[in-house]
Amino acid sequence: MKYQAIREAIEKADKISLFRHTHPDGDAAGSQLGLKEWILANYPQKDVRAVGAEHFDTYPYTDETEDEFISGSLAIVTDTSNSERVDDQRFKLAKEIIRIDHHPVVETFEDQLYCEPQRGSVCEYIAEILMGEDFKGTVMPKKAAEYLYSGILTDTLNFRTSDCDASTLKNAARLVDCGLDMNELSVRMFDVTQREFFLRTKIRNHFEYEDGLCFVKLDKEAIGEMGITASDAKIMIDEFGQVQDFKIWAVLAYNEETGLYDGSLRSKYGYIVNLIASNYNGGGHDCAAGIKNLSEEDVENCRKDLLEEIRRADKNQHK
Repeated sequence: MKYQAIREAIEKADKISLFRHTHPDGDAAGSQLGLKEWILANYPQKDVRAVGAEHFDTYPYTDETEDEFISGSLAIVTDTSNSERVDDQRFKLAKEIIRIDHHPVVETFEDQLYCEPQRGSVCEYIAEILMGEDFKGTVMPKKAAEYLYSGILTDTLNFRTSDCDASTLKNAARLVDCGLDMNELSVRMFDVTQREFFLRTKIRNHFEYEDGLCFVKLDKEAIGEMGITASDAKIMIDEFGQVQDFKIWAVLAYNEETGLYDGSLRSKYGYIVNLIASNYNGGGHDCAAGIKNLSEEDVENCRKDLLEEIRRADKNQHK
């Protein structure tokens, strides 16, 4: 009965607030909104709010929520490794906090923690929990299945990452059995507009390559010329993931609000970026991490650290 306490907390609460990390991706938004749809389908009398100031383009909505609601609620935080990254710090007001995650544990700030870092996505983990024995007698509605499946798609890059395994496919298949159109979802999550296509081409032109590192720095002038934000630029990181020569790839972009740089780091298996990210106000997984609030000097130091990681990993591989 590993997850019985989650069910008991949900059934006990009249109000439930759902949180995820800042700059939400498909896994963050999918887990949050998937949980909301699942709870409402099985416990329609409950008041459930998806909280957050920022949006994931494919699923752009969150709920207006007052402090009083959160302070009287059960808070469930998904896909977030540390408290600073929660998009809306009012989660701390909640009566009880449950965290469901798949990042390495770097901080504990919850009453109940469920974390499996080997998972390719937290949506997969949540799907397995909700369709498991501890939730027998409940249903997985189509809308919730769509949200959860979309999070699996985006965090595994369409089942291409190294942490995608047989259990990932099994849990995805169970969600498909709930009636969703997996082809339509794949198109929705990965097709881009003509504007995005041209932006990606421009961003490619800013890359610098050295010893296996693809490094993209978009300064204030570049961001202004393209008419995009730092968040817009960061989500282009996967553009560089299919080049054989790239061992680590990074996109850092000037944030007009802070005057500093935010970024995303990715790597092939064996090259570890999350430890480097932890030195630059960020974190994540071995092969995928975020960083933020970097000065010009920090950007250069980060580039040097990434090159050093390539040298370290290559040296170990040739021992």
